[in-house]
Amino acid sequence: MDREYNVRDESFVTTLEDSGYDSIFLTFDYGHGDNFGKAYHLLKTHNRLGVTVALRPEMVNVGYGAMILKPFVEEFKDRFALNLITGELDQPEKAVFKVHHELTVQRQLMKDFAKNLREVYGDDLPRLWVKGSSFQGVDAVTDGHGDGLFNHLNQAIIVHKNVPALKAKKTMVRAFLLITETSEEAQKIWDDFPMGNMKLSTLCGTKDEVIAQMESYEDFVTDWAISAPLVGEASIEAIHDLVTTRTKR
Repeated sequence: MDREYNVRDESFVTTLEDSGYDSIFLTFDYGHGDNFGKAYHLLKTHNRLGVTVALRPEMVNVGYGAMILKPFVEEFKDRFALNLITGELDQPEKAVFKVHHELTVQRQLMKDFAKNLREVYGDDLPRLWVKGSSFQGVDAVTDGHGDGLFNHLNQAIIVHKNVPALKAKKTMVRAFLLITETSEEAQKIWDDFPMGNMKLSTLCGTKDEVIAQMESYEDFVTDWAISAPLVGEASIEAIHDLVTTRTKR
């Protein structure tokens, strides 16, 4: 979900729904306000588009988390998903949230949160994505508490190769789509990206080349969370064109 857009913009959401998008992803960011309220509004006012909401388990008591999920369980189980996340906070977020644990503790809290939610709701729990490739995250999924792992594409490839128990589970990957008129132009831009998850999870080339790259991973990728690696309307319009093309195939 690009931060410039508002899920309460009815024309924007309707365009996504009519164009074949499956879901909107709402990131965890204190500056965005209550994403559960936004998600409920969107699901209540639209008939097809789904919503995935990111949540940091270290920030929410699991009992309160279960309470927040209740209306989604009762009304929108098939269109709502929760993504449990860990990782570093930036300085403004640390100042607001006050609570921030060492990464190993975060991961254990995430695993316990997934287990407890599953104990509360059983099979009625909406789809539950677990972020990362940690032992705790993998255990949460292979133990049946979470439905699948959510990783950057480069990390998902490694996990899929090395953890056979995940092959029967769902996998959502975050990928950045760099779509240009020629593959040479895309490669030149990609070469200038700093090394990191974004660069290693970027699919680049012409629209048809990027679609072919996506299809090559669909032996294990069940869901794509796609973003533009470059800021600007042109990048977003290129992704939108790709999605509508894939939907028509």
